[in-house]
Amino acid sequence: QDLVRLIGPSMRLYNYVLQKCKNLFVATNNVGYCTLRAELLLALLDNGVSQIYEKDPCYKVASCIDSCIRDDSIDDRRMKDIVQALEKSSEKTWIQDLSMLLRDPYF
Repeated sequence: QDLVRLIGPSMRLYNYVLQKCKNLFVATNNVGYCTLRAELLLALLDNGVSQIYEKDPCYKVASCIDSCIRDDSIDDRRMKDIVQALEKSSEKTWIQDLSMLLRDPYF
């Protein structure tokens, strides 16, 4: 929550934190950086910082997976939303970001 307050609505700070997480994860292979990346995105979603999370290429997948975990089920609509989000992305770095989210042991 403190990190969300520090970042505020600044896309530049958010991208800086994400880049640091990626670089540190690559350098150390510490999955804690994957957890930080996932938790930061989910905290932005929870706090309604839409000007940032809507620009994150992983937010739709993360939101759907988080809802499935919270509800302890995967319904057809959420599965369809996840598949559509996966099919729509064309950003090369999106795969790196998604792999970090999926590597988070708590996600």
